[in-house]
Amino acid sequence: LISVEVKSGETIVFSKNYEMSSMACQEIVETFETEEDALDFFVDDELAFRINVDYVGFIAHLDTSHENYFLTELKPLTQLFEDLGGEVKPVIGVLTKKTTFSGQVLILPLPDADTFMKDFMEISEEQVDFIVDYVKNGGLLVIVLARKEITHPAIESYKLLFEKLPWMVEIEEGGRSVSGTGTRNLEIENGGGVVILTWEEATGTEPISEGTMSYIEMKLGLR
Repeated sequence: LISVEVKSGETIVFSKNYEMSSMACQEIVETFETEEDALDFFVDDELAFRINVDYVGFIAHLDTSHENYFLTELKPLTQLFEDLGGEVKPVIGVLTKKTTFSGQVLILPLPDADTFMKDFMEISEEQVDFIVDYVKNGGLLVIVLARKEITHPAIESYKLLFEKLPWMVEIEEGGRSVSGTGTRNLEIENGGGVVILTWEEATGTEPISEGTMSYIEMKLGLR
């Protein structure tokens, strides 16, 4: 008989006895709840090991697959979501429906107007459709407007995305701005929402408004 106890400080958060035969190797999965991140594991009343648990409240995917590899530039934005308790995962390769729906946030920066690989700037109609479904089913889409005006025809694919979303909002100035919304925070009743940030807001050279921050926190269930 082996006793296992898990403590958080002086509080016992898990305790159970196990019957195991000698020289046995067995995998056991248990679930328990705790609000503390420092846990002590005791076996037969002796401290076996200590761990610190990193809690992740939500997953945010950052698309980098459409000539929009801005990991360094968008660090202020990704840090914002990390500070809210999330984990930011860059999307490398192809943005898929499975990846999109596995997170609570999708960050979609418009592509780099100066890229040499301009054919890869475009988002496919299939991707447009599942991004729209993602928002309608509760996902939060964060669109980062272009750093520089996009004159390549690929901008039409992003215009199509806006057309299929349930608002009369349009991309202007080659992706540098939008029309049809004052707050740039768009919500679906019983669904998700869209936050539209300028390049300057997303890169930290201009502040994100308190209204937008409150909206993000509300959509993530943080207030």
